[in-house]
Amino acid sequence: MQYYHGISPTTHRPFSPPTAFRIRPLDNAGPKERKEMTEGRCHRCRAWIGCLGIKDVEVKVPEIYWCVFLFLFVRGEWMADI
Repeated sequence: MQYYHGISPTTHRPFSPPTAFRIRPLDNAGPKERKEMTEGRCHRCRAWIGCLGIKDVEVKVPEIYWCVFLFLFVRGEWMADI
């Protein structure tokens, strides 16, 4: 629940948003899975990170996947800190 609001618990600053977005088709998607994935580009590692879950359901807080990635791998660094 600590990622719900988009604020880093360690720095008390908002997580950095993706620098770019893209939509990638998913091959071999199951019947209850998404056919395409929205991905965001990380400001630090430049990797494309999935911004949605694999299940084809509406998420109440779509930013949760992005915030979890930033907290676990980037440790909440803000773009201006790099």
